[in-house]
Amino acid sequence: VHVADVDEDQKTLIRSAGFSETVRLPDRIRDGDRSMDMLLFTSYIEATGDSIRQRGDYYGGRQPWQNDRVDTRKVG
Repeated sequence: VHVADVDEDQKTLIRSAGFSETVRLPDRIRDGDRSMDMLLFTSYIEATGDSIRQRGDYYGGRQPWQNDRVDTRKVG
């Protein structure tokens, strides 16, 4: 989550949701003549060993019906 260092309400909300500050980027946000730091908050999820994504979720991944459709051996 990206948030301006001056936004105390957002920082409080993000921390209450279990996120912690991981990166501070100095002077990344400008408001007129004023500059402020951008903070990056991260929440780590415990690994379960199960894959979150399946083969078909990736670019180029095909569903079985798509494989059948483009299989040139099944031309009839």
